[in-house]
Amino acid sequence: MNRPGIIGPLLLITAGFILLAANLGFVSLSIRSILWNFWPVILILIGLDIIVRNTESRMHYILGVLFGLIIITGVIFLVFAGAVPGSKDGGTDAIKLEDKYPGGRLLVGSNMNGTDLEGRDFRGAVIIGVNMDNAYLHNADLGSSLIIGADMKQANLTGANLKDAILIGTNLDGANMCGADLEGVKFLGVETTGSTTCSDCSGGPC
Repeated sequence: MNRPGIIGPLLLITAGFILLAANLGFVSLSIRSILWNFWPVILILIGLDIIVRNTESRMHYILGVLFGLIIITGVIFLVFAGAVPGSKDGGTDAIKLEDKYPGGRLLVGSNMNGTDLEGRDFRGAVIIGVNMDNAYLHNADLGSSLIIGADMKQANLTGANLKDAILIGTNLDGANMCGADLEGVKFLGVETTGSTTCSDCSGGPC
């Protein structure tokens, strides 16, 4: 007995939830990163779809649908929890760069390599797996932000506000933090080789 498939509706529901959240500003994500990291879920759903479409048991069909819903709920939870790292090629920008105030936002897997982010307000933002190599963050406000697994090699953080920020597993190799406010900042497993952290750079590099 052939029963209605479930893969199409489940994928549409998932995409709808994620895109709606992104449009409302609750979460900023790279769709490419999501597809790169969660494509095996599609294979699981296809296999589940084949099983439930050909089962004779109504109970097995209902259990299959429930199992599919659990999988989709888990994916949505992981996305909103920030468990989506950047794709292997860096992904795409997860924020609109014309938005000067992305503070309080969840930024996951974005590619901001060399991006001009001067004076941007990232206060309270959660930044996970973002590529900020050579990014220009002069006078940017990263106060009270949570930065996890970001790549900020050679980033220009001169005059930036990092007060009370928490950086975990972030690469600051060669970053220029001259004149940055580092009061209360917490570094956990952060690479700072070659970085500049002096408080006054008016006389040039320290």
